[in-house]
Amino acid sequence: PELASSLMGAFAGDSAFVLGDVIGSNIANLTLVLGGALLFGTIAVRKHIFKSSLVMLIVSITFLLFCIDGVVFWFEGLIMVLFFIFYLFYLNKPEELQEKTKVTSYLNQFYHLRGFVVFENYKLFFKKLFSFSTYINVFKRFFKLKTTTSRIDYIKQEIEEDPFVDSIVLLIGIGIIYLGAKATVLGAIDLANLFGITTNFISLTIVALGTSLPELVVSLTAMRKGLGDILLGNLIGSNISNILLVGGLSALVLPLEVLSTTLLFTLPFMLGITFFIILLLKVFKKLTLFHGLILLMFYIIFLGLIVYIVL
Repeated sequence: PELASSLMGAFAGDSAFVLGDVIGSNIANLTLVLGGALLFGTIAVRKHIFKSSLVMLIVSITFLLFCIDGVVFWFEGLIMVLFFIFYLFYLNKPEELQEKTKVTSYLNQFYHLRGFVVFENYKLFFKKLFSFSTYINVFKRFFKLKTTTSRIDYIKQEIEEDPFVDSIVLLIGIGIIYLGAKATVLGAIDLANLFGITTNFISLTIVALGTSLPELVVSLTAMRKGLGDILLGNLIGSNISNILLVGGLSALVLPLEVLSTTLLFTLPFMLGITFFIILLLKVFKKLTLFHGLILLMFYIIFLGLIVYIVL
């Protein structure tokens, strides 16, 4: 959602909307979403999560440095996108290569790409494309409301679903996100014009809150199932993706002009919250209700200051 809405904003020529969405979503993830999830239980802090949070900090500082001259240029966007690709390589590194650092040694492991040159795969593709049962399964997938397991083992078990059906569902989902993003941007611009406020304010608050709803749903589900690692990983990964992928691709479309409010308040606030989260992960072995209330308080303060600045 952040990527779709921000790219729409970039194509519409509204860089304030893009930066507001990226920064607002990151702040909402670390305060509102994490704080809200902690109202329903505690989260154990593990070493690999702390390491990921340091990556989030480095990415946030880099983004601030790119913004400090007042514009995020296309080449800076390209650097962020390349950094994001490298980050994906790192996350997907096979266990036997964890200690190796040469990128070439990892690229050689892409054996699964050989499937693209197997003729039988294309025959199967077209057979499924024109099969009525495929679309019946797609319909069923959309209305499949319950998962078959609630344990962490579902990650490791063999999934007996049709990957072709998953691909169609994914494409339909992308189309729906596109339409939703377009409606979001047009609605935000209309609201800004109606009330005489900036699109930056709308994107920092309403749009950022809306695009953070998936993270909130995943976080609450993870808390209900006792999967704190997934919750923290989801939020940290989302923030890294927002800056590197969303911000980077948007900068490739449009040079992002940084408002003084962004440079002097919202960006430092995002960086401060990031530091605070890292401090919590370093000092405490568990995040509790008390920490959640503090994070929610920070979000309320953020909204109050934004309204004060605008009014």
